[in-house]
Amino acid sequence: MSAPGLTYAEFICERARLDAIEREAGARMSALGAGTGPMGLTPDAIRARPDYQAARGDQRRAMAALRALNGRYAVTYRREEIAARDARRMARLAAL
Repeated sequence: MSAPGLTYAEFICERARLDAIEREAGARMSALGAGTGPMGLTPDAIRARPDYQAARGDQRRAMAALRALNGRYAVTYRREEIAARDARRMARLAAL
């Protein structure tokens, strides 16, 4: 099934790219001390830092783009996603 815009392979690549950006921004935030305060909250002194704010902005933009991408193509490529998930599951079971 072909959708206007992205093929399934392009969808997978774009989703992986956005996911990598989000993970990298999250790692930068963690390295700066995110979640190190009481009850796992980020202290205000860390939140005020420009590098933390830049990482947080990168993470939010990547997540917004990922939500939009999945919202547009998740239904279109539902069957392909189910087949890929089943193939991963069968490969995992075969390795046992």
